[in-house]
Amino acid sequence: MEIIINKNENTVTIVFDSTFTYNNKKDFTRAWEDKQDETKYILDFANTKKIDSAGIGMLLLLREKACANSNTNQLKMINVNNDIKNILNIIKFYGSFYPNKESSKG
Repeated sequence: MEIIINKNENTVTIVFDSTFTYNNKKDFTRAWEDKQDETKYILDFANTKKIDSAGIGMLLLLREKACANSNTNQLKMINVNNDIKNILNIIKFYGSFYPNKESSKG
C-alpha cells in the first residue's frame, strides 16, 4: 500500500491507496515533514476505501502543520467516498478540510 506524492511549486498532492492506516505513516510523513508554511495540500481519496484511527491521527498532524502559521486553510480533501466522509463527520473532522463538494464521491 503506497501513497503517491506529486509535488509542484507550492502544492503537494497526496494520492492514497485503498487503505490509509498506520502502515502508511512513513510515506505520508515524508510528503509533508520538510515543507514550508505556504505549502498547500490536496488529499486525494479516490482509491481509498478504508481509514483507521492512525490514519485520522496522521491527518490531524498534517492539519496542525499546514495551518499553524497561516490564516487560510492549506488543506483540501477530494474524492472522498461516503463511508470515509461519514466517519470523519461523526468525529467533526471532515468540515475542517473545507472539501470541494463537487469532487466528493458519494
